[in-house]
Amino acid sequence: MDNQLLTEIEGIESQLLKILTEATDTVRNQNVSNYPILITHSIEHDFEIGIRLELLHKSLEFRVSTLEELYVKNLVLKDNLDEFRNLYLSKNDKLCFLGLSENSQEFIFMSTIT
Repeated sequence: MDNQLLTEIEGIESQLLKILTEATDTVRNQNVSNYPILITHSIEHDFEIGIRLELLHKSLEFRVSTLEELYVKNLVLKDNLDEFRNLYLSKNDKLCFLGLSENSQEFIFMSTIT
């Protein structure tokens, strides 16, 4: 993954993390999915995955998606589905980000703000 993108994701301020945590809680509480995923990418790249969250950040855009959508769009392959579910559940107290850059994608798990 682009090191700058990773650094920016890791540096998200607590108020924004709280909003992102609420977005993933809503996905779970509305029975949309047990596997909400936050798509994160730099503003200069536009990815049409998930629902765009109207949040102010100097260089990142955020979208909320689900494991199911990523599977349908071939971002998570069938062979990796069970392994990913197990990883996700083992980190259930963390936010799951999918950091996207022009040439790569990487899942990142970060602590939530409650």
